[in-house]
Amino acid sequence: MILDEHTLERGLLLFEALIDEVEDHTRALEASRERFGPATGHRTGDWGAGRRHLEWFLFESGGAEALLGAWRERADPELEAHAACFLESEVGLFVVEEVRPDGTAALEDVAGLGTFLLAESAPEGDVSVGDLIVGRLYPLGDGRHRPSPAARTLRSPQLLTALRRDLSRLREENDQAVLRISQAELESMFFGPGPGPGGGPGGIEAAREQAERDALACLVAGGVEDSEAAELVAAFRSMAYDPLVLAPGADDPLAAVLERLAFESEVDLERARVLLLALWTQPVSQPTEVNPSTPTPAHADAARALEEFDRARRAGLDVDSSIAALERQLGLDQLDEDEEPEREAPDFPGVVAAMIEEFLWDVAREEGPDTAATLDSVRLLGEYAGHVGVFENLGSRDLLTFCAFWVLERGGLADAAAARRLLDAVGRFCVWAEEHHEVRLSSTFSKGLAELALSLPRIVTANGLLPEPAEGAAGEVWEVVGVEGPAVRLAGPDGAEQRAAVRADLAAHLASGDTLRAEVDPAGGVRVHRCYPPQAKALWPARSAGGERN
Repeated sequence: MILDEHTLERGLLLFEALIDEVEDHTRALEASRERFGPATGHRTGDWGAGRRHLEWFLFESGGAEALLGAWRERADPELEAHAACFLESEVGLFVVEEVRPDGTAALEDVAGLGTFLLAESAPEGDVSVGDLIVGRLYPLGDGRHRPSPAARTLRSPQLLTALRRDLSRLREENDQAVLRISQAELESMFFGPGPGPGGGPGGIEAAREQAERDALACLVAGGVEDSEAAELVAAFRSMAYDPLVLAPGADDPLAAVLERLAFESEVDLERARVLLLALWTQPVSQPTEVNPSTPTPAHADAARALEEFDRARRAGLDVDSSIAALERQLGLDQLDEDEEPEREAPDFPGVVAAMIEEFLWDVAREEGPDTAATLDSVRLLGEYAGHVGVFENLGSRDLLTFCAFWVLERGGLADAAAARRLLDAVGRFCVWAEEHHEVRLSSTFSKGLAELALSLPRIVTANGLLPEPAEGAAGEVWEVVGVEGPAVRLAGPDGAEQRAAVRADLAAHLASGDTLRAEVDPAGGVRVHRCYPPQAKALWPARSAGGERN
């Protein structure tokens, strides 16, 4: 028995009925509308928009997982037998490659590079080679698929050429063949708001004003100063938009502002992306012809607005620059060729921060916002890993540098409890990355995390006893080889040992194997700038051959 159109509709309607019956589910669906798009079915009366939102909520935002038990109980045997067809549905951009004599059609997912067999005509009639089906496909159970009634079929060679061009560029920039496109992204790209049939100048202007208000409110609610938010809104309001760019937010002003918002505000990034894109795509007063190779005045305005935003949000201590200078002084930027390849120019700066936001959102959805809040410190990893342009390139050495060096210099841990929370958050993120994205972080760094759990809280407590190092005070790296009451035995960069007196309360939190960034004089005086756990020794440049110790 295959999934027919009637049974498909009954299954979706049952999910919808279950949502309506439970207040928590109803609120979750309503709250998700803005994240899906600024114009969903309940506002516009568009049945298709409402159905696409329901599909996204169920099959990409976890709604079906929460409802599946009740759905199975209420479904009749025929419908219940098709549960997997709903859960295994695929969303994408499907191009008709071949129409066969029996009426089926061979499809290619041009983003995900998968192949599918369409069982029958698309929602808007018969299909032809080159047609683009945008939306969700449901497996029938016999190798064929049925399109969602809310999917759209487009027939435009120019559109398909532009789409393939943009996807090719994204693959090159991200160094990955398979691209993930969500139903929410398709909604913005192909079903986004516009003046609509019969929309006169008054309707267009009202849409502009509403888009401005929504975007401004989103930015201010996330902690952006009023003046900065107004500058950004004005920039996107005046910026010419190329309608043939089908993947906005990849390498453009929208991507730049979202990256800054991710690092320097508490703005809901998914909602901000939808709202700024809606604002950007509103018609400008005097439409201009877009030449992708030539910067327009509007793009220059956006760049200036981003610069102002960047300056304002980064006011105060330039932590990144000071840590980078310290890395150069200590030689941490000089890696052996066998340890790690040279870093190439980032493909997508901020990708780790974006993945962390996805991780925290998943935790909030599955375990509640309170649990997600306990893992909030993992956002520091996103701040550190800005140099990683491809998520798969995040490695165990990056994680070790972050936990054993960077976060101590950054001052991101107030006490031992904060250190334990950070390690727990990093550990959970590593497990999630491996389970959801097949990035082997848990497998390669679980041992390191277990070792850091025994040492990092102690080291954070020790650092809390030290005054903040003076600007430019680097010192040298000394290894603690013994603790003798209020004194410690240290091995210097050349391997020679020396006894030095330290404060008794500091010595109580040190152990053999720790390393100190310190200034030590021959008479035994020592000024400790920073303490590091034993695991940090793997980061320091190798000692000279004459000074190595077994």
